[in-house]
Amino acid sequence: MQIAGYEVALKIQDPKKPAFGLIVQTAEQEFLVVGMNFKATFQKVSGNQMTYIGKVTEGRFVHGEWVEERWLNGDETYHHELLRALGREISIASPYQSRETDLTVKQGDQFVYSPGSVESIIMPAMYKVILYQRSK
Repeated sequence: MQIAGYEVALKIQDPKKPAFGLIVQTAEQEFLVVGMNFKATFQKVSGNQMTYIGKVTEGRFVHGEWVEERWLNGDETYHHELLRALGREISIASPYQSRETDLTVKQGDQFVYSPGSVESIIMPAMYKVILYQRSK
């Protein structure tokens, strides 16, 4: 797909899991990307320059201001080639069992009750992507 002079190619990371994304251009070489479970590459449509990712930060907005929470390094951007918008894995501790359990105890069995459980869910993440160009 094309966004303001850039060809943005998307690929789902894991086809067995939910994936979605939203990409908004916020400046000439800056994009806000929200989503999970996909990869994105950016390439300028015209000109003879290669487009690279200069900086990716994961963060959030607080009172309208971008707050950086984590920088993605070269290993996480395939050496500045693509954004891996995987989302964030969140562990949630529950004070009660989160799944129905058969509490029937047969004769001779010992009843064991675990009052807590931990579940892991994937949440969408928000990324700010800053691009730069170099001659081919």
